[in-house]
Parts: sequence; structure tokens; C-alpha cells
Amino acid sequence: MTVQIDGDDYEITPDVWEVFKGWYGDKAYRHADFVEGIECAVRSQVEAALKAKAAKDWPGIGDFLVDIIYVVRGGEDGESGEG
Repeated sequence: MTVQIDGDDYEITPDVWEVFKGWYGDKAYRHADFVEGIECAVRSQVEAALKAKAAKDWPGIGDFLVDIIYVVRGGEDGESGEG
């Protein structure tokens, strides 16, 4: 999930960076730290919402929730969060 932008590494997914770069063009690199913070905050919120929903409505979700959270945190699609 690390993207190198102007010589620095950022925890931004390539798809998110492409969207942001489309808005700001060649000046986007100046705001990479901001994009990194937004993506992190959004992922944290999605994780919290999923955990709350699972606790309330999906008590039997078990290991499947672990895999969902792994992807939300930036894990590769199709990989398991276990092990």
C-alpha cells in the first residue's frame, strides 16, 4: 500500500492517489501527507463501523470479519488476514 511520491513513501493506495492526482494535477505531491491522513482516517472509521455492525447484527461472522478488516486496513484483495 506504500506509494512513493516525489522521493518519499506514503501509506496511500494507488487508486486513492490517482483520484487525488486527477484533482490537483502536477501539484498533488505537495498534499500527499494530507491524502495519507484522510485515507487513514476513513479506513479507521470504516473499520469501527464494520465492527459495530458485526457486534449488533452479525454475531456469527467470526473469521470472515477478520478478513474484511484486513482488506479495509489495506491488505491485498483475496489474501487472508490470518496467519
